[in-house]
Amino acid sequence: MDNQPGRPTPLLIVPRIGRFDARCDDADPAVGTQATRTSITFTGAADGGVNVTRLLGRDIGSGQRPDVFSSPKGQTVTVLASADGLFELIMEAKGRSLLVTGAARTDNGPGPKAACLIWGTAFRVG
Repeated sequence: MDNQPGRPTPLLIVPRIGRFDARCDDADPAVGTQATRTSITFTGAADGGVNVTRLLGRDIGSGQRPDVFSSPKGQTVTVLASADGLFELIMEAKGRSLLVTGAARTDNGPGPKAACLIWGTAFRVG
C-alpha cells in the first residue's frame, strides 16, 4: 500500500520453536511512488528461549562472523531489517534444531508495482 507499513504476514510457524513473520513496507514518502522495504521477524515459542545463529549476505561478503543470540519466549526479534539478499539461521531449543535458508529483495521499485520478494526453505530436526 502506498505510504503505509505492511501487515505482518506469517512465513513459517514451527511448533515449540517459534514463528517467522514478514512485512513489506512502502519506504518512499512520495505519493504514488512505492519503494518497498522487506523485513522479517522471529518470535520464540520455547520455554527458556531459542538459541539463534544468524548470517546475512552482507556478512558473508565482508567476512564477518555470524550474530549469535538468544530469543526469549514471546519476544519478537528482527531477523532481517531490510531486504539484504541471502540469510541463514540455525536455531536450537531443547534438543530441536532448525535450519532456515533464504533470500529477500525488493522488486519493480521504485514505482507503482513495487513489491517484496521472499523465498526460502526450512529443515527441522527433533
